[in-house]
Amino acid sequence: NQFGGKIGGPLPLPGFGEGGPMFVKDKGFFFFNYEKIIDPLSGGATRTILTPTARNGAFQYTRAVAGPAINTTIGTANVTCPATTTNNTGTCVISNILGFAQGTSFSGFPNPNIPTAINPIIQSRIISRIPTQGNTTTVGDGLNTTGYFINRRSDQERSTYTGRIDVDLDDRNTINGVYSYNFETNLRPDVDANGYDPQPQADQIAKNKTLSLSYRRIFSSTFVNEVRGGLFFSDVPFRRTAALPEYMLAVQLVTSPETNFTDQGRAPRYWTLQDNVDWIIGKHNLRFGGQLQSYDITSYNFGNGIPTTTPG
Repeated sequence: NQFGGKIGGPLPLPGFGEGGPMFVKDKGFFFFNYEKIIDPLSGGATRTILTPTARNGAFQYTRAVAGPAINTTIGTANVTCPATTTNNTGTCVISNILGFAQGTSFSGFPNPNIPTAINPIIQSRIISRIPTQGNTTTVGDGLNTTGYFINRRSDQERSTYTGRIDVDLDDRNTINGVYSYNFETNLRPDVDANGYDPQPQADQIAKNKTLSLSYRRIFSSTFVNEVRGGLFFSDVPFRRTAALPEYMLAVQLVTSPETNFTDQGRAPRYWTLQDNVDWIIGKHNLRFGGQLQSYDITSYNFGNGIPTTTPG
């Protein structure tokens, strides 16, 4: 959706001096334009989730070495494998991976340290927020992980205000000013590669302000000078819209429902000033001038301010 409007015309200016009109109508002109763009967009994203059996604690793997059928109990887990005659065929199932680990000796990792259930923090922050059923097999191993496809929003919305004033002070002096303000909001699924909701957990706004001023003086029919200056201020924060936890979780095997993105952005400031002269000397036309520019860019990133832990 795109809409807006514009208006322009003479700009009455106060008259000075005795005997003249109160307002002068043919010396100033103005122009104003407004434009609004609302662009609802979306794009596909694929996530990796647990299969229903893996979600319930089972673990499946492909049998590496052919052999007779296996049906045994290790710890509190039942391990089954079909009989195979070819290596790397047949799907084996461990009914409870934690119970299996408790019944197996791992060097340097005593069995009592192996939990009997999923950590409640991992359960509440990760597993409970992952979809229970997949809808695509383009990702995942097909045994313990599968795919989940979603459409994520990437809406864009922009408002632009532009105004201009031109004033002829007299036959020799002219001033001009242009001001533009732009405000936009963009959903950013590209900086939030996690999550299962259509609404991404990050957005980006921009506030852009532009001002241009000029003064033109005709000293004579052969000598004209113009001074022009301008500035551009912009604030572009990339914002995390989800609540910030005390620490991040770097999850393996599946796509985390949480984003590890944190606030960042930049705030550039540009100034420019220039002076140009046109000078006609006989049959020669000289043009010269100078320009001064200043750039100041402030950037920030809170990414290193939050601790991250990798559960395993």
